[in-house]
Amino acid sequence: MRRVIAYWALFVATFGVYGLMVAWSLPALRVPDGSLPFDLRPRGYDYSQAQAYLTALTDAQVEYYLWTQQLLDLAFPALVTALVIWTSLWATKGRHWTLRWVAGVFAVAAMVFDYLENIAVRMMLQSDPAALDPKIAGWATMMTELKSAFGTLAYSVLLVLLIRVAWNRFFAGRRKNEA
Repeated sequence: MRRVIAYWALFVATFGVYGLMVAWSLPALRVPDGSLPFDLRPRGYDYSQAQAYLTALTDAQVEYYLWTQQLLDLAFPALVTALVIWTSLWATKGRHWTLRWVAGVFAVAAMVFDYLENIAVRMMLQSDPAALDPKIAGWATMMTELKSAFGTLAYSVLLVLLIRVAWNRFFAGRRKNEA
């Protein structure tokens, strides 16, 4: 029973932090030209887009990004990685260790790239937009793209596992009813 409570606490914490970011912190970081925060650009951005976004941010938005969004984004990658791993363990129940392992590796990779992205974004936010180092912007966008790619892979493997569980339960239930 404790495991069930712990799992659901992790689930609520993960989606609670995600909900806070999507509904509260990230919308506050939109700028007049409609540019999205770096965290919401899965395909990355080029140097001029990064520079334009940084220039459009107010001082208050920069502080908000550094001390609100980035604090939430410090918790989220670890929470979602733990949730993906725990859910994949439950969905495989000792079988299909390859899929479980792949989901875990992809989730951990996404988490690492998310943290590296956060470091790069912090460096960009703390620099003068006019003097933005192209290498830092390039590194940040690469980390964003890798985070997005590995996150998508992890969630896709997890979705396959969950579909298998649902499929097996549906057909196991039908076989019992037919017998």
